[in-house]
Amino acid sequence: MDELSLQKVPYFFVIDFLSENVEVYKENEIEKSGLMIDFQQFSTNKKKHTLNKK
Repeated sequence: MDELSLQKVPYFFVIDFLSENVEVYKENEIEKSGLMIDFQQFSTNKKKHTLNKK
């Protein structure tokens, strides 16, 4: 992760509760891995859902 940060390469990481398993994905590897990520500024989901607040 340090190397990717120094190279300014976007990445996503997942760490389990006990910090025994760490997985790091470069931005271009996320979709291939099957992960679905949906944050306000970044999403791998192609469909945009609208929220009905009623």
